Amino acid sequence: MKIDEFVRRSRRNLEAANLLIKAADADSACNRAYYAMREAARAALCFVGEEEAAFAKTHSGLMTQFNLHLIKPGLLPADLSAQYSLASKRRMVADYEGTFLSEEDVMVVIKNAERFIELVTAFAGTPR
Repeated sequence: MKIDEFVRRSRRNLEAANLLIKAADADSACNRAYYAMREAARAALCFVGEEEAAFAKTHSGLMTQFNLHLIKPGLLPADLSAQYSLASKRRMVADYEGTFLSEEDVMVVIKNAERFIELVTAFAGTPR
């Protein structure tokens, strides 16, 4: 899969997150915002030549690869790691724990996803 395809999928997930939060479906919005970040992380890994890492078999594996190849060497800001982790944790609550997330908590994830995508696309030189 090409970098621009990951970015396109990332943006489509972010658009869905924004539509879902407007429809008062915070849990589904959180899910889509997390996947927006996940697809952007995959794009960034491909950009640095780590295509195999972009297809890690688990969510935590992809996050580990993102941190190893992009955060640790300082290619992207370190706070993106914490934001990606927060999105993952909140998605797990929304998808599996049966606890409803607040709109406020999900808006943090959506705003983080917007910044995450913006920084990755700037880094990878993909059109906005």
